[in-house]
Amino acid sequence: MAIAEEGIALRREGVPGEILLLNHSDPADLPVHRSYGLTPALYDMVQARGFAEAARALSDPVPVHLKLDTGMGRLGFLPEELGELAALLRSEPRLRVAGTFTNFGSADERSSPETDRQLQRMRSSLDALRSSGVEPGLVHLANSAAILSRPDTWFDAVRPGQPERSAPAARQ
Repeated sequence: MAIAEEGIALRREGVPGEILLLNHSDPADLPVHRSYGLTPALYDMVQARGFAEAARALSDPVPVHLKLDTGMGRLGFLPEELGELAALLRSEPRLRVAGTFTNFGSADERSSPETDRQLQRMRSSLDALRSSGVEPGLVHLANSAAILSRPDTWFDAVRPGQPERSAPAARQ
């Protein structure tokens, strides 16, 4: 799911299982996430610290997914931030890493070397987390294009997307 409102709508329709919020989640919304069983994704240290602070008031750990920036350049923890992130996660028992993921920038271009570079950065980042004492949980990289063309990116789970809908044809 992209946002909490979509996850809430699914829960109200009776959809079970983990619902991961792929877009930015605000730590102030943690009570809503908890009440609907939504899992936030952490993207940067400010947000991670905010969730750690918000989770301290809870009795049970908060499951989170870590979004790593392996080269797309949008959102996510950079490789040089993983040590600081690991230190925070080791010191905050109320944050439980349920998963780790990245987004591919050009998996739909089968001959693009960038997907190979991102895959290597992800493997290195996962090794860095593990060597820092943080288990990455469920690892997921493959978007729809990678599912079809790159089985080496499947890891523990895949994220098929909704097919794009073409705009309705204009009436003449």
